[in-house]
Amino acid sequence: MKTYLMQNDDHPLDVSVINALSSMSIGFEVLTLPTNHNDVAPLLNDLEGGMVFLPGIWEDLFCVKIIREIFLMPTPFEMVIADATPEISNLIVAFNEGLSAYLETPVSEEKLQLTISRIRSCFEDRISQLSTAQRLSDLASQSIPFNQSQAMSIRNQYLGKAFIDIVNKTGPLFESEMDVLLVSSSSVQQKQLETLLKTIGISATKTGSIEEAIQVAVTNEFTIVISDGILPDGDAVILADRLRKISKSMPHIIVWSSSPEKASTFLKPENYIDEVLSKPGPETGIESILPSIIAVIYRT
Repeated sequence: MKTYLMQNDDHPLDVSVINALSSMSIGFEVLTLPTNHNDVAPLLNDLEGGMVFLPGIWEDLFCVKIIREIFLMPTPFEMVIADATPEISNLIVAFNEGLSAYLETPVSEEKLQLTISRIRSCFEDRISQLSTAQRLSDLASQSIPFNQSQAMSIRNQYLGKAFIDIVNKTGPLFESEMDVLLVSSSSVQQKQLETLLKTIGISATKTGSIEEAIQVAVTNEFTIVISDGILPDGDAVILADRLRKISKSMPHIIVWSSSPEKASTFLKPENYIDEVLSKPGPETGIESILPSIIAVIYRT
């Protein structure tokens, strides 16, 4: 497992990280941290997988954006933030987006050794998961199961109806006011989704946790709920269960997740979750989730 240190002149890593790695005779490669998070993937693209140490840059959640870009790469990397203690809410967002570990500076050899042991285990597990997912993908590509094909056909029917309505400027996107409940601990993600929904005439109510979402849903009826898979006070399954208990009419729930391996768990019938979408990677715009949202709108 390779070790990479990512920093720049404005945001250097704490010197204790370098000293501890050197004292433990752990080799590392220093990479220049880009000023634009979109430039991170190309920087790591040709490198062997391993662990990446990052400084905590919390303005506009920049380090979280870096983590997100790295997590979505096909090559596995485990991200470690080494810095002074941030706000807990920021750290929760970072872990939700793929952060593997956090090291409070100054870093000692003992703390570093424990972290590396845990990271190595996570790295090996992830390689195993990727290998299994690839084998399943190879098998699935040989044929499309009937139920999946049927579901795709139904969804395409809804989208076809939506396209016709858009041309004729009619249908639910034009004729009805709709308010979607967004549940995410990432303010950046909330803003992206809110802006996207506004472009098709849908307003959004933003909440950052299950408790906030339930407080809002008690006095407001929502047709659609879009939620992170993992939230600061639980997960989408807990959210769906609590919404079911308070809602007169159960909303359609779309889970936006960076963990595709959890999709089958979320989609169990008893969980009342309608669809699980993978968060789009750096090469894909957020608009990629619109077909699923529009299909759910027409299904209602």
